[in-house]
This record gives sequence, structure tokens and C-alpha cells, in this order.
Amino acid sequence: MVELNRLGATKQALAYQGKIADKSVRRARTRTLIQIGALVKMVGFFPVCGIEEGMDLQLNIEHQDKAAILLGILLESVAALPESPSAEQLDKWQRKGIQKFKSHRADKYYN
Repeated sequence: MVELNRLGATKQALAYQGKIADKSVRRARTRTLIQIGALVKMVGFFPVCGIEEGMDLQLNIEHQDKAAILLGILLESVAALPESPSAEQLDKWQRKGIQKFKSHRADKYYN
């Protein structure tokens, strides 16, 4: 009986640890998705698509067309990329990204 209680307690402890791990993974995923959204906004896609902060692009039927426009832009952009970008191309994109980060931070600071 004691052995059975220990096994039950161990099972509960493992289940609890699994829940904590799942929660941690979900939080990390959510953080990444939020950061990607900020990058999409930083590039300037929001005004092009007519998207404003706070719009529910998933549940609000009136805004789903705006989400479809954004998705179309992203799909077309990905289709235009080379299958295997060269190291030079990746470096070029990285430099452009760093430059945008710096200008965005300066705009944010001075405006």
C-alpha cells in the first residue's frame, strides 16, 4: 500500500512538472509570436493592409480581409525568396535588419 501511494505521488509530481513545462513552452511560443508581430508592424505592413493596433484579425469578420491581405503579402514575399539563400544574402538581410532596429529605436526615443 505504501508503495502504491509512492507511485501515485510520483505520478502526480510528474504530471505537475509536465504542466509547468507545457506552460513554459506556451509562454515562450506566445512571446515569439508577439515579437514576430512587432517585426511585421515595424516593416510597415500594418498601414498597407489597413490594420490598426487592437484589431481582432481572427474573430472579427470585418477585419479578416485585412489579415488575408497581410498573409498574401507574406506568401508572395516568401515565394520570391531563393530556396537556399547564400551566406552573403543572409548577411545583407541581417545588416538591413540591424539598421532598421537602430532607426526604430532612435525614432521611438526622439518622437
